[in-house]
Amino acid sequence: MIDAVSQGRTKKMDVGLAVFQGHDGKKTKRYFINIADMGIGGETVARVNRTTKAFGGFVSFLWGTLATLVTYRPKKMVYSIDGKEKEEVVTMIVVANGRFFGGGMHIAPTAMPDDGLFDVVVIREAGLLDFLKYGSYIYKGEKIDAEGRVEYLRAKKVEGRCDDLVYIDVDGEQPGVLPASFEIIPSAINFVVP
Repeated sequence: MIDAVSQGRTKKMDVGLAVFQGHDGKKTKRYFINIADMGIGGETVARVNRTTKAFGGFVSFLWGTLATLVTYRPKKMVYSIDGKEKEEVVTMIVVANGRFFGGGMHIAPTAMPDDGLFDVVVIREAGLLDFLKYGSYIYKGEKIDAEGRVEYLRAKKVEGRCDDLVYIDVDGEQPGVLPASFEIIPSAINFVVP
């Protein structure tokens, strides 16, 4: 580890900026390196963070995802991707700078943290049966072709709002709810790489 730091080179990496409504009702902002999402991901993170992670990230998030899918109902959200607005029922919108979340799920298999863009994954009206059918694709890092219910996009800015309560996830924490916006800040920090 010390050799990697002392002999490694630095590389510029992108950072995401999330602006959202905090649990206290105030406008809040937080930077993120990896992934943010709105919808079932925020509910799952809240559930996992309330329980033990003694069995490790993989088991904790798999259990949390399955438990949340049993009761979660997709929400009618208004969202925009680089200014193009849509209104539809979605289970989750992932805003990815990195590829992995939730204990090893490759939710955004082509994301690059230094390309100046988010990989955005829109999952429409998916439930427990869909996860059981397609979950292995996510863990193997394969894109899902589910009759148009999963869409992969790239963007610099993503926004979302909803009349219902919708939780967000920011790098594995559950800091607030919609409305929210997520914006990429290209080449914002230096990372030491081997």
